[in-house]
Amino acid sequence: MLQRFLVEEDGINSVEYGLIGTLIALACLASLGLIRSALQTTFIAWSSSM
Repeated sequence: MLQRFLVEEDGINSVEYGLIGTLIALACLASLGLIRSALQTTFIAWSSSM
């Protein structure tokens, strides 16, 4: 029974797609921090010049 469980690969694709989706979501969240600080600096400079 354990051998059959270790050999089966039915859910492998689902797990791989889940991991890829998680990595993409983490990359998006990390980039939002960088974009936020860049936008904040731009808007502060823009409002100071007005």
